[in-house]
Amino acid sequence: MKAQSELNWVFILVAGAIIIVFFTGFAFKYKSLQEEKLSIELLTKLDNSLTSLQSSPYNTITEINLLKDIEIKCNEIKIDNEEFKTKKLIFSQNKLKNKMLIYYKPFKVPFKIADFYFIIDGTKNNIYPKDQGSRIYLENLKENLPEKFKENFNIVNAKGKEIQINQDSFTINNKQYPLHEDLVYASILSNDFECLYEKIKEKTNKAVIVYQNKANMLNQGNCNYGSFTPYLNKLKTLNFNAISSIESLNQNLVGRNCPALY
Repeated sequence: MKAQSELNWVFILVAGAIIIVFFTGFAFKYKSLQEEKLSIELLTKLDNSLTSLQSSPYNTITEINLLKDIEIKCNEIKIDNEEFKTKKLIFSQNKLKNKMLIYYKPFKVPFKIADFYFIIDGTKNNIYPKDQGSRIYLENLKENLPEKFKENFNIVNAKGKEIQINQDSFTINNKQYPLHEDLVYASILSNDFECLYEKIKEKTNKAVIVYQNKANMLNQGNCNYGSFTPYLNKLKTLNFNAISSIESLNQNLVGRNCPALY
């Protein structure tokens, strides 16, 4: 009887241990699944928020409180182990915490090329102008930013992203790009700007081809759109000096009761 009693206790202890292990494992698995679910929901919410901003023809600002840290790279957004592939042009530091402030701005040169998303979380961006002319340009750029983004824009005398503004280009950390205010700011915010710049070139090229085809279709009678050709070709190479000429030609055609190119 004693042996039988001891055997029963052993069985109870073993069964109890198995039950504890089972429910502990289940609890951890459930917690992990809930974390994954939350990450996916947050990624979906963020993508929907960015997409909804595209309906606005104006510069727009929105703020999102973050329940988890977000990692943003050129082609993906990541929360924990969950990744979301994106084709959006998001200019941001690689990791965001606590909140994200989104500044949406259509990139126009002069017609719309793409949707730009400038994102900060309150962390300072230190910018070091290499000469006085660059400092003046950057101070003017800062003044054109929304108030909440000005606080993030910190012009310093050293130990920041080095920027030099030239006549038709700018250099940041020893890499040269064509000069445009939106590109300068994008390069300051983003740690993946070189990758994003390649996307901008691709989108610009596609948009220019669309307007070249439109110019050919509209070209008839007293409405001559052939004058756009050299300037649209310049724009393909991101020569932004062509912008003012395209704007003038467009206004002149409208003044002659011709359809606008854009």
